Amino acid sequence: MFKGKQQGKTTWNKGLTAKTDSRVARYAEKMRGQKQKPRSEETKKKISRALKGRNFSKEHRKKLGAARKGKILSNETKRKISQNHINVSGKNNPRWKGGKIIKSDGRIYIWQPSHPNASKQKYVQESHLIAEKALGRCLNIKAREIVHHINNNPSDNRNENLLICKQGYHRWLTAKIKKTETGRLF
Repeated sequence: MFKGKQQGKTTWNKGLTAKTDSRVARYAEKMRGQKQKPRSEETKKKISRALKGRNFSKEHRKKLGAARKGKILSNETKRKISQNHINVSGKNNPRWKGGKIIKSDGRIYIWQPSHPNASKQKYVQESHLIAEKALGRCLNIKAREIVHHINNNPSDNRNENLLICKQGYHRWLTAKIKKTETGRLF
């Protein structure tokens, strides 16, 4: 356990600032310009163990990030960081969940890193993959070919529920469907 603050007791300077208390002002003046003493390896390990698994709030993470901003890293540290980030995408990532994502709108995405129409994160809509398999070629995104779900359920990717059409036709079709459902256009 760390020496210092005991559980259940508040520190002597809690809530005090240099403007409101002369003791805090003297302490701040004394510490100004001084570098922190280097920590021993044992102390570093204790701190690491104590912080392991802690979940910080968003606000606290922002403050931690701001504290690290502008720090100059040694070449050795940069090398270590780059070594830790090599080959951690896809199946090598510890947060890998099988390469299938269901977005909030119900669309299903499959991880396909070599697909020509993959997103920056290397995912492709499952409906596009099924349509491409039926066509025997990739969808031409530049020619604005898109996949329409006939029953308007984006997670229903059965072959008989998918219609490949141009963007203009799709816009007309969805407007026509909305008009028949509501009785008015848009």
